[in-house]
Amino acid sequence: MMADTLYFDGFLGVIQPEWYTPKGQRNIFPKNRFMPSKSDIQQFEQEFLKQYSDAIEKHHTLYYEREKEFREDFSKEGWGEVVDYKNRGAKTGRKAERKLKREFDEYNRTYYGVELNGIRFLRIEFSPHKEKWVEIYGAGESLLQNYPPLMFELETGLLSLAGWTGKE
Repeated sequence: MMADTLYFDGFLGVIQPEWYTPKGQRNIFPKNRFMPSKSDIQQFEQEFLKQYSDAIEKHHTLYYEREKEFREDFSKEGWGEVVDYKNRGAKTGRKAERKLKREFDEYNRTYYGVELNGIRFLRIEFSPHKEKWVEIYGAGESLLQNYPPLMFELETGLLSLAGWTGKE
């Protein structure tokens, strides 16, 4: 089966078949992939804007929890930065959501299905219509602006940043 293209108002969505190997995801074996349905995509698109801020806040919280569990070598200063990162989660999420609402139609999407630990997810990757470069001050480098890959749990309808579902 070949990829299927969906035409939305302002952007394209490409549904990848189960044999598609996403960039940087070679460790997701073909037996753990599936081709999502159009209704899976519709479910995600209906929830995307509503849950994006919460997904970012969840990432901040999970990052904090992971560091708390695995990092015992932090100085007081280093640990303070991790706590500060967690505390900025809600504000960062709201700011990112406002930006996303302005730019919603400026990014095409690639969708593919993946099953992890018995849970079916829709993974979403973004590609901008026009490249936007952001200078990293002091580093002498630039970064292509894009949105992070997302994971949408199909059974519960919960959105997360990829790698930060709390169920990996």
